[in-house]
Amino acid sequence: MAVIERDVESLLAVLRGALSIEGEERDALVVGIGRSKCRSATRLLLDVLDRESDPEQKKKILRALSDLSDPACVPAMVSILEDPKGDHHNAALVLASLNEPAAVAALRTALLRDEGWDHYAECLVATGDPSAVQAIAEAVCTLDCGWYKRECLLRQLSTFPSEQVVAAFVPWLALTDPVPRSRAARALEQWDPSLLDGYADEFYASDNDELRAVGISAVARRDDPHELASFETIALSEESTIVRCAAAKALGDIGSDEYLNSLVCLLSDSDMDVRCAAAIALGDFGGLGGIHLCAALGKERSTTVRSAIIKSIGMAGLIFMEEALISLMLHTGEGHWHFRTAATEAVRALGTGVGTQACVDILERQPPEDTELRRAALEAITVISPELAAPFALRCLTEEDGRLRGAAFRVLGSLGSAAHDVLKEGLREGPVESRLAVAMFLVSRGVAEARDWLLEYARSASELDDEVAVALLDSIQEDDKSWTTACLESAAQVADDEVVASALQALSVREDFCPDPKLLEFLDANTFPPLQVSAALALAASNEAHVREQLGRFVLNGSPCARAASALALLATVGPDIAR
Repeated sequence: MAVIERDVESLLAVLRGALSIEGEERDALVVGIGRSKCRSATRLLLDVLDRESDPEQKKKILRALSDLSDPACVPAMVSILEDPKGDHHNAALVLASLNEPAAVAALRTALLRDEGWDHYAECLVATGDPSAVQAIAEAVCTLDCGWYKRECLLRQLSTFPSEQVVAAFVPWLALTDPVPRSRAARALEQWDPSLLDGYADEFYASDNDELRAVGISAVARRDDPHELASFETIALSEESTIVRCAAAKALGDIGSDEYLNSLVCLLSDSDMDVRCAAAIALGDFGGLGGIHLCAALGKERSTTVRSAIIKSIGMAGLIFMEEALISLMLHTGEGHWHFRTAATEAVRALGTGVGTQACVDILERQPPEDTELRRAALEAITVISPELAAPFALRCLTEEDGRLRGAAFRVLGSLGSAAHDVLKEGLREGPVESRLAVAMFLVSRGVAEARDWLLEYARSASELDDEVAVALLDSIQEDDKSWTTACLESAAQVADDEVVASALQALSVREDFCPDPKLLEFLDANTFPPLQVSAALALAASNEAHVREQLGRFVLNGSPCARAASALALLATVGPDIAR
């Protein structure tokens, strides 16, 4: 062991002294302690957190504690969650980094107390603890937090095995209280509707609107003509909006022409939600339903309902409406983006290819802020003219909006190897950011040409910013000391210390990283604290004796930041929990 136990306290004392002085050096060390996974320094960070009054500084310390993933943090984080003025968001992230019963219990309590804030649910999921499913299920079934929050909570459960989610909700069906029962039933509809079949008659006859709506769906799955006929009456005459919408949906799923006129009547209903449900249901009736949708479109005033009608016209397959839909796609009137997006989705559903140019026009001319419309156009062109999709997806990879970038990556993924030739062309021209995004995507797909481009770029770059450096270095998948040195030297020539620090940070967390002793020069001769700390932590992975010896000399005789950074690097070579 490079550092024996009796030396740990002296190294911690060096760190403690450096952390007591506010400034750039302390900020760099706080980040470095988190990255080092050096749990022997946890107490130091907690002490600094306790003394700190600046919210921004507290946030940095909490993020470092999250990186440390030390169970010793739990009591302090629980105290923050119980403090009305505490940084609940970042304290929850610290607890999320721990697979500890106490951390899970604290997040569950916070979730129930703060009305189902989905950040707590996300943190519960991140713990990886199976009891997180039960905690979120309890919040869904018991909190009166509105349907939107419940949907957000349910989305968090999508990462768990379906049988685990189902097992968490089934016990709630046995309760006598109709409110949690209905919420559990709604949740189970998303995972395994067949489990509700045994409750079909009971729910169908319930006085609770939510349960009755679930019962209608369960009865509809039995496909009994005598039972199905009652849905028509329910949709037309019940008072409850929820129940009527469920009945309208069931009529659409049945798709029998005998119920067409009833759904058409619902397009004139006074309730907007009922009109929406009817419009969506009529989309399943083909041409007959589509004709009635067209007639209703001119009379409808609600933006939400009109958008639903437009999309359903596409689902109904009304080819003769495609030119009208294309005109609506290109309409530039103020406030029309809802309709334009709906029309684009309708053209996608028609899938004829006639709307290709309209999609191209939207992607080429639409302002960047119209993200939803551009996303719809990109997804539409992938369906109707897949040969054109790759170049446009390529352009969208560098968009600021994450939703559009996500859509671009999904599109490229759906195209598979067919997109590779077009993307390879994207390596040869265009902005550096675009070429980098393409290279990263192709590297993830195992395309050797993209890796070669990355290596060549690293050796010859004349421009290199922080994001490019981190992504570039993080993409290297082999132990290559000479390449590391060349890339760092290139970064040092064309960029500032912050870029080199980011590059080192990206490298030092790699299991296959082999540090070059030349990094000692960054630690010794540089005065930029983040770079000094990054260089020291990178050197901590070295097995060369003279590197460790030099770090020890810096602890004794280096500059203040070099001393603290070297002490942290040596502590990082010790077992994570030593001298706790």
